[in-house]
Amino acid sequence: MVATPEGRQTRYEIADPHVTRAITLLVNTVLAVDDGEACTDEKCDVPLCCAPTDRAMEEIR
Repeated sequence: MVATPEGRQTRYEIADPHVTRAITLLVNTVLAVDDGEACTDEKCDVPLCCAPTDRAMEEIR
């Protein structure tokens, strides 16, 4: 980390560009988990959570 005073505030930057890139990739990662369990929330509004997907239907056939 590099701290640079800017008036009454301090600006913090990551000194190593490799770490900056890694953190950016991690923050932008979308993780989808299919645990194979049915949704237990009757009022679930998460897209594709409670309705079978095309891929899941193909696996059943």
